[in-house]
Amino acid sequence: MVLYTYQAVGKDLGGLFMTKHYHYYPNNEKLLKMKPNIIFSGILDSGGSWSKIRHSHMYCEILYVSDGSGVTNVGGKNYNIKKGDLIIYNKGVWHGEHSDAGGISMLFFAVKDIEISGLEENHLIPDGRCPVMPSGSYDVMIENMLKMMVEELEHKNEYYKAITTNIAEVLLCYILRFYAIKAAENENVELCEKIRDYLEKNYKQNITVEELAAKFYLSKFYMLHLFKETMGVSPMKYLQYYKMKNAMKKLSETDRTITEIACSLGYEDGAAFSRVFKRSAGLSPSEYRERARSEAGSSVD
Repeated sequence: MVLYTYQAVGKDLGGLFMTKHYHYYPNNEKLLKMKPNIIFSGILDSGGSWSKIRHSHMYCEILYVSDGSGVTNVGGKNYNIKKGDLIIYNKGVWHGEHSDAGGISMLFFAVKDIEISGLEENHLIPDGRCPVMPSGSYDVMIENMLKMMVEELEHKNEYYKAITTNIAEVLLCYILRFYAIKAAENENVELCEKIRDYLEKNYKQNITVEELAAKFYLSKFYMLHLFKETMGVSPMKYLQYYKMKNAMKKLSETDRTITEIACSLGYEDGAAFSRVFKRSAGLSPSEYRERARSEAGSSVD
């Protein structure tokens, strides 16, 4: 949060210039009390095929793929891993890795005495959660921090323990942030899938945006934004798409009249349905039926 800003106009030999001065202050977010105890840190650089048998340990281990690709097996399930991926092994989880033919390079560290609210000791993510997480735009920063940790532990210069502990704490906080963001994204996807399922089950009804938002206890504008961002189209566009898909199926596979099909899809009359269908398919319902049946007959021949 910015509580203080300062702007001034100055002048030098090159002309006028603007100086901006901002102060940012933390808010009242609850501090995460976590002082990880580092067990080890290291580097793996495999120029060719490499593997490690499945094992488990009583601490939490974090790996970062700095180059190459391979597979990690966690709890009996395989996950592909590639450059930029973070891999989290909770305490007690059986795991093993192998590289692809081109080899793999990884930076890693292990910590204990981690206590995250709602999780077991030395667990960084909930059980059953995907242990592989892309670092995205944070990749360079994470790689550099891990290299710094390894270097500090290797040379053991003054204050190296404090430095490596703080690096580990920052890395763990970023990982928790990544998983929190992913969890929120998953919740949004699940919600939008429920909205989609509701539309598909009730497509014959005259559903309005307001009614749909109220059904899921959302504001109209938030629901519209969330659905379009997640599904790529607005709820009403999706509803129209679903109706047209059903209309095409009925036109090509049944002998029902245009009016009967229109009513089955929730339209008041055949004319309104025909206008919407032509805008969507580029053909009138009767033209579409004729073309679909002609193409079906040709394929049989």
